[in-house]
Amino acid sequence: MSGDKLERNKATFRLQQDQVLSKGDLSIETMKRIFAPDFVRHRSGMGHIAKAAGVIQPPPEMSIYERQRTAFGAMLKTFPHQERVIHQVIGEGDLLAARWTIRTTWEGPLLGFAPTGQPVEFEEFGVVRFDEQGLMKEGWFILDELGMLEDLGILKLGAADQNR
Repeated sequence: MSGDKLERNKATFRLQQDQVLSKGDLSIETMKRIFAPDFVRHRSGMGHIAKAAGVIQPPPEMSIYERQRTAFGAMLKTFPHQERVIHQVIGEGDLLAARWTIRTTWEGPLLGFAPTGQPVEFEEFGVVRFDEQGLMKEGWFILDELGMLEDLGILKLGAADQNR
């Protein structure tokens, strides 16, 4: 991949992090500048937790732009005013890998739990594949969801060990 394409892909990734997730721009126009129409997101942790808690998922017949807008909108209701600090962005071929920190407050319901207003911080890692136009085609994202839920007081993971 040429340096120009790599820089273009990094700019697309930063657009998602800054414009959409930090500033809350959920417009379809912005989504079309970031995602390919056949974008596939791989994120099992929070998706499985949400399904188990009965959280309604966007229907598959929605366009990827509407699905992303719905998912990001729900996340921004729960965790608004996000500060996202990108630590590393590395690219090779059509892939880009990044690690970033998210700082926010818990201000909306999460999995049926009322918000506490407490500040939270978590790290996320992602690998994104880009198409020839520089749009995100596929993405794999990892966040320590169980650690986040424990930090928020929703789960008590250490409780079993304390009873021994």
